[in-house]
Amino acid sequence: MHVDRGAEGVRIELSQREAHLLRRALERATREASNAHIARARTLEAQEQWAGAAAEYRVAADLQPSN
Repeated sequence: MHVDRGAEGVRIELSQREAHLLRRALERATREASNAHIARARTLEAQEQWAGAAAEYRVAADLQPSN
């Protein structure tokens, strides 16, 4: 990894391996966040809080459209 600090901000150059690992970590975190929102939506559904459940499902779908 190489870090450049310039007037426009910070630029980080990653090796292919580092980029791959970072991409996988981001995918995993996104999937876990989506699953957490689905779980919250189901809890809200059970409490008949329909608007809140719908909002949680929308967030989950925005994070991971395949859900």
